[in-house]
Amino acid sequence: MFTTEEHGLLDEDVNVKNKQNYPVVQRISFPRVRVCLEKLHAGVVVNGVFRKECVLGTIIHLEVIWAFLEIFYGRGTLYERVMLASFVTHMFYYGTEYILHQKHGHTIGNNWMSREIRTDCHIASHAAVNYVRMMRNYYPHLPCPLSNIGSDCCEDFFSLLGQQVKNKHIFSVGKAIERCSHISRIE
Repeated sequence: MFTTEEHGLLDEDVNVKNKQNYPVVQRISFPRVRVCLEKLHAGVVVNGVFRKECVLGTIIHLEVIWAFLEIFYGRGTLYERVMLASFVTHMFYYGTEYILHQKHGHTIGNNWMSREIRTDCHIASHAAVNYVRMMRNYYPHLPCPLSNIGSDCCEDFFSLLGQQVKNKHIFSVGKAIERCSHISRIE
């Protein structure tokens, strides 16, 4: 229907097996993918047959993913990135409310983003805005590298405590400190 030059996707981008593969997520959220989907939504002629599909939800979903990635890895100004953080936060709210209150048989788990994803993105968006504010207020002479902030240091720390899913560890703060007493610092 659309050529690779039009959308820029690879074969492995269509049937994604690893949903944490960043290059795939980045390619899927390209603006030119959304342009192809918008053409399909408006209607296109394929092999002499007119095709029109309702893909508006997918377009919005990809727009939110693209905006979230642009907050941290985009080339826009800090003001534009703060605006994107606001957009992402509001779209998560509006998308969730739409699915919860519309009676089309949609569910959050199947037709939107999970609660964990929404929470992580909400926290990350607020962290980005607060990081920009901190850099503006206290370190205006330094660059504001949003691509360097993230949750990797937290992931590393909590993985030292033990796997939460398999081992079902529940720690008080004191027990966690005792368990990680060999950590001199978190990098």
